[in-house]
Amino acid sequence: MMATKPPKSLREMAEDTARAEGKRGIRCPECGCCDTRVQTTRRGDGMVVRYRVCRHCGNHRTTVES
Repeated sequence: MMATKPPKSLREMAEDTARAEGKRGIRCPECGCCDTRVQTTRRGDGMVVRYRVCRHCGNHRTTVES
């Protein structure tokens, strides 16, 4: 009987996709994906606050740029 390879995790699939497409950027802490979309941007007091959502797993993240 031939052993089958276990399926890849969401993190492994996201990393493979990012590597193949040459993507760079903020990595999702849940799945490791670099493909996020900005849902909301707010400006004020010399900084920009962006609310990001991962396209693979839907994890939400807030980033602050000064």
